[in-house]
Amino acid sequence: MTTTIEETKTCPVCKKSFTRKQLRISIQQWGIRIYCSRKCYFKTSVWKKP
Repeated sequence: MTTTIEETKTCPVCKKSFTRKQLRISIQQWGIRIYCSRKCYFKTSVWKKP
């Protein structure tokens, strides 16, 4: 039996939790913009993997 662990993160802006599959990532010249939902996004220069 295999279990897939879906990593859940909390958005630092709207405090909702989301999974990595829900993310839409927009890469800009200054960094990365990560959308956790249609209205909310946060910016990161490096998307760290644990």
